[in-house]
Amino acid sequence: PTSDELGDKSKSDALSKTIAVFQTLWFVAQCIARRVENLAITNLEIVTLAYTVITVAMYAAWWHKPLNVRCPIRIKAGQKIDKDTRHFKWSDIIEYVTGDQDYLITLSGEERVPTFWSSCTSAYGSTIPLYADITALSVAMVFGAIHCTAWSYAFTSLADKWMWRVCAIAITATPLLMAAAFTVFNPFNAAYFLHDSIFNYIPVICMTIGALLYIPARILLLVLSFTTLRQLPLSAYQTVQWTTWIPHI
Repeated sequence: PTSDELGDKSKSDALSKTIAVFQTLWFVAQCIARRVENLAITNLEIVTLAYTVITVAMYAAWWHKPLNVRCPIRIKAGQKIDKDTRHFKWSDIIEYVTGDQDYLITLSGEERVPTFWSSCTSAYGSTIPLYADITALSVAMVFGAIHCTAWSYAFTSLADKWMWRVCAIAITATPLLMAAAFTVFNPFNAAYFLHDSIFNYIPVICMTIGALLYIPARILLLVLSFTTLRQLPLSAYQTVQWTTWIPHI
């Protein structure tokens, strides 16, 4: 199918995506304006501000991706696959987390294209998957760094303040360490697949340790963003008047 046929199946167009991005940027402008006018920004707004980074990055990466395609375009293959010769490996789970589950799979041997197909059409040793993962980890670092802007905020207790600080550092530093491990021990290099070495497991170990640190930290930050709403300063209830004139929904 052509790009026009694929775009025709999408439930979203450039206009709706542009409106969504501008609505997100309006919230960013709102937070910046509050900081300029010395108005309090709640921890929940900081968490929401961090999610705008992911939202903008997602729209940038998936701008041309058809949205909510319910009726697939079926293409009949010349031959039928009798048996699937692949076997399950525990590393497959990690590959689905990193988005590399289809790196060595070509569509010629598939009956259908998976929804989250992420194969690289280049030969072994391509740097495209590595750059893609480092870009994603860079976005994750910016996401965590925004939480660090609430470093000196007034919390309901000293324990809440230190929990926020530790968790903010954890979600900022974890992607940095993983990006460093991926750069030094490139798991997408041809040698990674052809030679069995202890160094091949270093990225896997880093991802495992990173997940054990990152996931609880994210959950705790989300909980703290709501618990800190108990005692808000008076300026948190004030609004920036001039931002209401900016078109938004």
